[in-house]
This record gives sequence, structure tokens and C-alpha cells, in this order.
Amino acid sequence: MPEEDSPQRDTVRQDSQQHDTVRQETPHGPSHGTPKEDPPPLPAIPVAGEPWRLVFAPDGSHAYVAVSAPAGGGGGAGGGGGSEGRVAVIDTAAGVAVADIPLGNLFLGLLGGDLAVTPDGRHLYVTGGRDTVTVVDTATRQVAARIPLPAGFALATGVAVGPDGRQAYVLAQENEGGAGVMCVIDTASRTVDRLIRGLSFEPFGVDLTPDGHHAYVSHFGDSGMLVDLATGSAEVLPFPFEGAFRLAVTPDGTRGYVGRDHNDDLFATDLKTHAVTAVVPTTRNVADVIVTLDGRLVYASQSGGHGPGPNMMVIDAATARPACCPASWDNAQPRGMAVTPDGKSVYVTDSRLHKVLVVPVPDPVPDSVGNPVPDVLPDAPSGRGDR
Repeated sequence: MPEEDSPQRDTVRQDSQQHDTVRQETPHGPSHGTPKEDPPPLPAIPVAGEPWRLVFAPDGSHAYVAVSAPAGGGGGAGGGGGSEGRVAVIDTAAGVAVADIPLGNLFLGLLGGDLAVTPDGRHLYVTGGRDTVTVVDTATRQVAARIPLPAGFALATGVAVGPDGRQAYVLAQENEGGAGVMCVIDTASRTVDRLIRGLSFEPFGVDLTPDGHHAYVSHFGDSGMLVDLATGSAEVLPFPFEGAFRLAVTPDGTRGYVGRDHNDDLFATDLKTHAVTAVVPTTRNVADVIVTLDGRLVYASQSGGHGPGPNMMVIDAATARPACCPASWDNAQPRGMAVTPDGKSVYVTDSRLHKVLVVPVPDPVPDSVGNPVPDVLPDAPSGRGDR
């Protein structure tokens, strides 16, 4: 059994002052010069290493975080060669990491490292930029299987599990710098059942439509592709941009919000026509994008590098405008995000602070700022909204 670890909950201050020249507003209008108290600190859960992507158990009892750390243990930076992959298990009720599942010499980080949970919550499928897919038993917190990619394929990156739990979809590429491929894994036999070819080189992320019939695939050097999972056909998406992106799909499957690494814009997209309907400037590199369970709000984590501004932005999905409560943390580098199954909180990984931040989801939706350029940043709400 993995060694259990229960670090105490830490806190990180949520700073509402992004820049000396930024005017602050409450979620419902200007403060009219009334002094405002600092927002309360946000819960932050330490993990041993650099956290990247994360998912929740279907019942919300635990969060599973892909972490990279130096081989042989330790909690320092694991962003280079020789790092090992782990899955940190967070008890969401207690707000602490309760277990650390070692995955072996598996790199988890920016160029790989993704994980998905089966609908019954019993297994995780974890990739790490290698030539295998690791299956973790969430009850025993042990590695249950390692599924090798077919000969000639390597660099497993994005992974998703279908809504019925029968298939897992893993992105890989053919040899070094070759064409991309999607490996369809039978979760019962834990074998690669078939390959979907015809993807562009260096596939990066995979996002399924809510009905599980199609997959959106991002690439480092292409605008993305739409894959019919039944027929295996793939078509290039006519997005007016290229490069790796994260796509969040609304619960009804009609709209997508696309954030690109090394780009400061968030693209609202009609998934039926694939037309970009709005562009929301975010001021910083977009690392991940998620939509709340009711489809009201879009969260964009921002890893920095292109100017001042918040580490996380919240956009009103109805208006495609910044809505409320941007968050900023000193020296932070937010990466992956996930919404709790009850919809009350967003967990945000921070690869620089080695923490997972817990951010409340406001209810009801505050008024939009009114200008898609985030030149006015409203205050954070006072409630925590913990699980």
C-alpha cells in the first residue's frame, strides 16, 4: 500500500488588487469609493511535487491529481527528465492529501500527463508522455495494470473515458515526430482494441462531447480535429488559430470555449458551425478552461508570461464577458482545473506553489463587467462554498 500522508491544510491569500491602476468593483457595480476589506484567504492543499491535471471521483469524495516529482521522492520541481509520476489523493471533506500513489518512472507534466476516471469511480487512466497507459485502482490505491501502446507508437498524452465507461481514448504519435493516432482501449480487457488514424502530428488534448459520440483533439501545430468515435473519421476544424488548446464543452454540447497555450485569448465557439462567436482577451497565457456544471460560468486559468492580470478569470457564458471574482496569487502558476461534482467549488492546481487551490463558485451569477477587455476586475465574494 502507498504511504499515507496527511499534511495540514494551508491557505493562500486571494489578492483582489491586480495592478495599481486597476479600479475595483463589487460584483454588482462600483464601490463608490467605499473602502473594501481584503477577500478572505482561499483554502490551499499542499501536494508533494508539481501538480498538473486533476479529476474528481463521481461522488466528489476525493480529487485525484497528476503530480510530477524528482525520481526517488521529494517534493521539488519535477519538470525535467528523470522525474516520476504520482497521483495525489485529496480527501475533499477534510481538505488534505491523504495518499500518494507512485506510478514509477513516468513523466507527468506540461508535455504529457493527463488522467481520467471511469464513471463508476473505480479506476483512473493515467498518461505521462511515455509509451504506456497506467491504470490505477482507486480502492486499493495501487497500480492495477500498465497498457502498452502498439509497437511503433509513443508519447501518450491526452486521455478521456467514454460516458458508459467501456472505452478509454488515448492520444499518441507514430514514432518520433510522426502522425497522431487515437488508441481506443477496451476497459474490460485493458487492451488497445483499435486505432483511429489520420490525426495531425503531436496530438495533445482530447475532450469528448457529452454524448460520447465525438472527440475534439488538439495538436501542437494544427487548429484541431473532430473525430467521429463510431466511424473513426477525422476532420480538421476550421478554427482561425493553430496550436495546443484546451476545450471546455457546455453541458448541452452546443458551445465550446477554447483556450490556447502561449496565447492571451479565449475563443467562444459554436460547436455546430465551428464558428468563433466571441473572443475574450485574458491578458495572460491560458493553461486550462472549464465550464461549470450548469453552464453558467467559464473559468480560465492563466499561467502568466504575457502581462499583468489575474491568475484566473471567470467569464459569463451567456455574454462571453468577464463576470466576477478574478483571483491572483503571488508567484503562482495555475495549471489544471476541475469543478466539484456538486458544482460549488473549482479546484486549481498550482505547479509553482505545489498546492491545489479551492475557489468557490458564486451563486447566483454576478453581473457581467460589461466590457470583454478585463480592465475592471470586481471583488471576490465573501463565501467559501466548500464541499
